[in-house]
Amino acid sequence: MPRLEAIRLDGAVLGVAAAVTVLCGMFFGLVPALDAGGGGPGEAIKQGGRGTVGGSAAGRLRSVLVVSQLALAVMLLVGAGLMLRSFAKMQEVDRGFDADRVALVELNLPGRKYGPPERVRAFYQELLTSLRATPGVESAAGISRFVLGRLPGSAEIVVQGVELPPALARVPVPYDAVTPDLAQTLRMRLLRGRGLLPSDRPGAPPVALVSETFGRTFFSGADPVGARFAFGMPDSEAGWITIVGVVADARRSGPSEPVRPYVLLPHAQYTTGRLEIVIRATGEPLALLPPVRAAVRAIDPEQPIARVRTLEQDFGETVAPRRFLMVLLSVFGVAACALAAIGIYGVMAYVVVRRTREIGLRIALGAPPGRVRRMVIAQAMAQAGIGLALGVVGALLLGGLIRGQLFGVAPSDPTTLMATAGVLALVALLASWLPARRAAAVHPMTAMRVE
Repeated sequence: MPRLEAIRLDGAVLGVAAAVTVLCGMFFGLVPALDAGGGGPGEAIKQGGRGTVGGSAAGRLRSVLVVSQLALAVMLLVGAGLMLRSFAKMQEVDRGFDADRVALVELNLPGRKYGPPERVRAFYQELLTSLRATPGVESAAGISRFVLGRLPGSAEIVVQGVELPPALARVPVPYDAVTPDLAQTLRMRLLRGRGLLPSDRPGAPPVALVSETFGRTFFSGADPVGARFAFGMPDSEAGWITIVGVVADARRSGPSEPVRPYVLLPHAQYTTGRLEIVIRATGEPLALLPPVRAAVRAIDPEQPIARVRTLEQDFGETVAPRRFLMVLLSVFGVAACALAAIGIYGVMAYVVVRRTREIGLRIALGAPPGRVRRMVIAQAMAQAGIGLALGVVGALLLGGLIRGQLFGVAPSDPTTLMATAGVLALVALLASWLPARRAAAVHPMTAMRVE
């Protein structure tokens, strides 16, 4: 949550919460109070022994509240269930890389100190060589930014000898500078051609690795290896970049976002002062922070480390809004489910107390306890059935509100709807069981003495 550190529990919040609680108690106590004081003494005497509650305003209000609680619980739990299924689907997506035990260390070399590209390249080459020799480091590489944001560094391209349709000519293609061992460190699959090599250095012909989607988008599925492209129309022959390899798509924007075509350029040819050092560890990746700091200080004692995290943490930020919505819906759904269970139990317990005399007469006239239990449970389940039906309809109508947060699951997913309805039906059954058992245990002589 943005600005979470500024949120505090203060007197104003507590005062508002207390005022709302008192007002709720007064409001919901008003209808029963009016219902109790609406008739005279004669009416109260006539109603005293009947044990009927269904026709009163308070009785109708209780039924409406139970039905409403169940309907809201269904809608909230359906939303939570859809988000949970979406997360499960995301976990099954092939990312195109292996984020396990990978740390990201962000460095940004100041231009006023590391002006010439040669000094920047020398710094990173020495750092990576030192890190690869560090115990606990399996491999290390660098990339200008691995997880693509909403506005990554990108530009439109032209393909030599191919006239792209206007729509493709306007597609911005993200590009990143990488060191030769990046694909090996992240275990990205090389589909065609070769990877980037140390020989791809300044003065050598410009080369690039492209993603599988890049080849499909701009070469209609043909093998792009050997073809040349440029960012914008180049002024000279040296501006054309030769494609030397194709890597499998990596979902660098997150598992639920469309895969973008992207380009990986040799850092030696396209030098940038900012790099994310990608370190694959043999154990806990963040445990390598002290030796990483030591390696940086050994080269430049004044160079700070901007940020350190694991690739899983960085990648997890892409699904943070969905995860937050899932947690929020789950918390409110569980609370609504608990309120619905309490409401059903409270109403049915009240009904049993008011109908004690009637239930005792039924038992005295030969009604078996099992029939009495079924009668009470049937009355509760009738209300539950109405609430479940209204909740399912509400979930279908409001499902479009979270459609943009779902992945691989439709808002009308029948599995989620049926599972939610089944869980709440079971909750309603359990909540009505105790009052039903109490009703079946009423002794006729005790019931006769109830006024």
